[in-house]
Amino acid sequence: MASYQLPAILLILAVLTAASVAPVAQAQSANAHPAGFSECFSALWDKTGCWQEVYNFYTTGKNLPGLDCCKASLEVGAQCWLTFWVPGGLSPALISQLKSYCTAFVARSGSGSAPAPGMSV
Repeated sequence: MASYQLPAILLILAVLTAASVAPVAQAQSANAHPAGFSECFSALWDKTGCWQEVYNFYTTGKNLPGLDCCKASLEVGAQCWLTFWVPGGLSPALISQLKSYCTAFVARSGSGSAPAPGMSV
């Protein structure tokens, strides 16, 4: 459990920082992204453990999220992912990998042949 404390603390700090910075950035720029941080990620926030699953994937490039989290992550728009903070920045390749994996995972789950979480497609 201790191994999850630091990433969880960093994630909470990132959420709080982004939540406080987003309104200022929107007021300063007419080109600010259209939805607030909380609106962008409400689907992830509503699923228990989903933030941690996505954060773990983005920080390790492994440990793909489960079905419910994949469904939630597909609701997050591309512009929103650009505001998701992880140490070292978020690679567009990882955003694309998560979207591709989750799209296939969700599609296959309806046919009963979904890959196990953590398995690539």
